[in-house]
Amino acid sequence: MECLVQIVMAVNRFAVITLNKHYIFTFNTTMIIFFFLVSTTVFSVVCTQYFFPCCKFILDQDALTMLFINIEGLYSYSNLMLVSYDIVCTTTSTICYAAVFFSIRNSQKSVASNINRSSQDSKFLLQFVLISIFYVLAWVLFETLPFIVPADQPQWYAVIPFLVTLNCSSNVIIYLALNREIQKSVRTSWLASKISAATVSSQVQSRPATTN
Repeated sequence: MECLVQIVMAVNRFAVITLNKHYIFTFNTTMIIFFFLVSTTVFSVVCTQYFFPCCKFILDQDALTMLFINIEGLYSYSNLMLVSYDIVCTTTSTICYAAVFFSIRNSQKSVASNINRSSQDSKFLLQFVLISIFYVLAWVLFETLPFIVPADQPQWYAVIPFLVTLNCSSNVIIYLALNREIQKSVRTSWLASKISAATVSSQVQSRPATTN
């Protein structure tokens, strides 16, 4: 699911910034896209757990991590499927973000009046690129650690669930750190709640006491 969402975000930035097609990703279109994303994800899970001859995902609470265990004589179709998703996602994101970067660079050179718009687009691009970097680090280490970590030191695989959790949280962290609209919305909501609480408190304190 994360692979497919990364592709959608990259294509969205390419369509909006480079092609200037703001009408493509409407609410209805987005809902249809995510319907197919969820359907594809469910189909992939069914293939991994039931259709492929090897290998199922099994929860091991002792290891507290995620890794593929190579079984002699069996080819891991599950790992092939995940690697295919990861490569397609990384390639698509790289191409889209590179095109967006060059389009922003060209717009800054050609029209001086678009400086503010280009600056905003650059900040949005940076946010999505950082999200993609978190994702790439997660899947690359997932594939490379089995060739690096000794068989008698499985504790090093704990970095994988840490990166997966960080990847899932990176959207929130990056948006809160870099997106001014989100920051302004959070500050406004927090300030409104404080003002409302102070108003209620002053009304209660100023209410005259009643005597029996």
